[in-house]
Amino acid sequence: MARANRFARTNNVCLVILAAVAVAVTLIYTKIILIPFVFAIFLYETASPLQKKLQNRFKCPSTLALVLTIGFFTSALLGLGFLVVTSVQEFISGAQDYRARVILLSQEAIHFLISKGLEIDDTTLIKELTNLPVFSVARDITGAVAAFVGNIVLTLVFFMFIITGDSVTSAEPPEILLEINQKTSSYVVAKLVTSLISAVLVWIVLLIFGTELAFMFGLLAFLLNFIPNIGGVLVTVLPIPVLLMEFGLAWKFPVAVGIIGLTQIFIGSFLEPRYLGESMDLHPAAVLIFLMFWGLIWGVPGMFLAVPITAILKIILSKIEATKPLAELLAGRIENPRPAESN
Repeated sequence: MARANRFARTNNVCLVILAAVAVAVTLIYTKIILIPFVFAIFLYETASPLQKKLQNRFKCPSTLALVLTIGFFTSALLGLGFLVVTSVQEFISGAQDYRARVILLSQEAIHFLISKGLEIDDTTLIKELTNLPVFSVARDITGAVAAFVGNIVLTLVFFMFIITGDSVTSAEPPEILLEINQKTSSYVVAKLVTSLISAVLVWIVLLIFGTELAFMFGLLAFLLNFIPNIGGVLVTVLPIPVLLMEFGLAWKFPVAVGIIGLTQIFIGSFLEPRYLGESMDLHPAAVLIFLMFWGLIWGVPGMFLAVPITAILKIILSKIEATKPLAELLAGRIENPRPAESN
């Protein structure tokens, strides 16, 4: 009997592993469609409270509330795409100037090291820097931006179908969907607020110091804040090369980097916990593991979606008796085994 039970458990574990591998492969090969679709779902979760508020508080007709909601979020997404394209064009237009600055800064560093007695082939190094593939990098960035804009358009199409279909459905959704809607909408709205604050602070700091591409780094701060754990680090690190090219090692360089780093610490350690609280009920280790998993499956978009998808998975697991321990594990609550009873 015990042998049969062990065989059944082993069989179940193997089936779960095979199913997980099959799901992962499916997610990878269908990501072109699934990524915009999932973004559209979370966009709907953000838009739905606004639509209900227009209907209930401002007494707007349902059709007018729907049109206003679609118009607002469509304008917001298209505006985001326009800002991204404008920022990338600004960066590409100054690519040659940045390369010249990199060469000049490298020459100064090489001469300093040579003066300290180090033997460096400065001619070969400067030649390699001169031949940097600026235009090929710019072409790759342009292709990535084009794909980003295409995903925005596809997301908007899915979003319009989802919110329009929901507005004509009068049936009350199941309790589990209500819980998912509440948690995901509160998370997305809180992240939007904190991301906007992060973007404004980074933009103002760089603008005060007269840094080029200040607006682009502010936009990056807004987007990267949606990536948990590492987003704030990237916001602090990405401006460093531009700041170094502009200010060298003068006092402006460490002060600007330090202020940006402090703003990210403030947002990540104080502001976000106040807005988010324990709404997701996920352990930081679980967030980090699923951040890496979704990054491996869907790349950067998967990192943006890691937390809400994991929260939804936890809610579903908590509603199934057999998988409740997994849901508790994602929340960091591990039940102690019962002590053996003494005879």
